[in-house]
Amino acid sequence: MRRRRLITTFDDLPEGVLGEIFSRVPVRDLLRAKCVSKFWCDVISSRWFISMQLNKSFSDPTRNYLLLLRNHELPSAVFCTVQSPNILVELDEFKKLGTSCFVVGSINGLVCIACVGLGRWCFLWNPSLRERRCLPKGSILARDRKRVQATLGFGHEPSSDDYKVVRILNFSPQFADSGMPLTRVEVYSFSLDTWKEIEIDFPLTITRRSCDVILNGFIYWLAEKGNVNEKAFVASFDMRREVFQQIVVPDAVIVKSHHYSVMNFRGRLGLLVYGAHFELQKCLQVWMLEDKRSGVGVWTKNLMITMDFQLSYHWGLANGCIVVQNTPNAPFLYDPERKERKIIGVNGMNGVFYYVESLVSIKKRRSRKRAIKMLK
Repeated sequence: MRRRRLITTFDDLPEGVLGEIFSRVPVRDLLRAKCVSKFWCDVISSRWFISMQLNKSFSDPTRNYLLLLRNHELPSAVFCTVQSPNILVELDEFKKLGTSCFVVGSINGLVCIACVGLGRWCFLWNPSLRERRCLPKGSILARDRKRVQATLGFGHEPSSDDYKVVRILNFSPQFADSGMPLTRVEVYSFSLDTWKEIEIDFPLTITRRSCDVILNGFIYWLAEKGNVNEKAFVASFDMRREVFQQIVVPDAVIVKSHHYSVMNFRGRLGLLVYGAHFELQKCLQVWMLEDKRSGVGVWTKNLMITMDFQLSYHWGLANGCIVVQNTPNAPFLYDPERKERKIIGVNGMNGVFYYVESLVSIKKRRSRKRAIKMLK
């Protein structure tokens, strides 16, 4: 008697095997797959799979994107893949916001956007899921905006799996007579959905509206010197302990360079530097922070990149590539190790951010009491 051949379906596969297969599928197709069955939906919605899919996105160049902010016709932004930066996709989300929006930062597929003049002035956005979540207003009120310099930071705290927004307010020196500190800081927690004010024991002046680097549970800003006697430094915010530290910039960088910026260079904090003279503008230096004992840090010159072109501006990206503005030519993506250039199909940029596809949801999580109440 012939045995009947057993047919194995997707639903017969273990969750781990099914998750490994699904993790190689683009997010837009995973959203469709969730509608096939409850089992598929449970797998794709699980925390372990969301983490697996995110790790796959980091390693897959086709899911690595550039978020480009344009100078003209604000608000305007486009996505393009790192593999083909000349193929652009317009983002309608920015057109709905008005002319006063700007990107604070991007991590794990989430983008933090702030808007001046809107009732809800800050929100989180996942373009892959088309989800948007407005944040409550901050607890620190600035009545006279002309006398306050504000900057924001956004990041992820790995140990608690929490996303946080940091708001730094620098008040005019005339407020010193009132006894109020000139620098005040508050932090928003995604898991708690609340703001709280924290203390900072040194003045912090930052002219940029957003943070420079988001990396391994820290947010970094390149701070401005209060006077000529002060050392230039990078402000570091530890999202787990919620404290600030100062990392001094090397004197060699300050004296010899024309421009320098903080960057995430392949998962480590670095300074991207170029010199003031014509020939030095064809040479980029990468300084890496080798140690952070007591918040001081030890910088070493790690890489020297010699180019056959003169650059006018640059942005560092998390994958080690650099977006270079070579006036009057169009900006391009430059790989310093392979010496490869990829033309970006947009001119007049004022910001470049690194983005990956993600299933991380920003919908409000139901409290335990509310969930039990709904089940009754």
